[in-house]
Amino acid sequence: MRLVQKHDHRLIFESADPSTIKKVPTDDIHQDFTGMMLNPKIILVDEPTEGLAPKIVTQIAELLVDVARSGTGILLIEQKLVVALDVSSCVFVMGHGKVVFTGSPVELRKSPDISCQWLAI
Repeated sequence: MRLVQKHDHRLIFESADPSTIKKVPTDDIHQDFTGMMLNPKIILVDEPTEGLAPKIVTQIAELLVDVARSGTGILLIEQKLVVALDVSSCVFVMGHGKVVFTGSPVELRKSPDISCQWLAI
């Protein structure tokens, strides 16, 4: 996945598959994706969906999945569990400054005690 151009308040990304092009509206949060121009091995993405409309959240999640599939690692910090689980292959749950769970999204979904204690409001 690489940034092809920035135009008309949109970031346009292209993957190895030329038919896959993503257009994402830009604002201060989306500026973070301009780092993709460097084709990094890993990126840190800190709460990319914070305060965004549901439609934009979906676009960001799809973009993150595409980035991950392209081979770029993502260290994602995200409050929206559904987004985090859809994007992730490995999940770390932190509580009180310590890692309280490590596993796959499937394993986390099968751990109601972790969900109840650390992820529920």
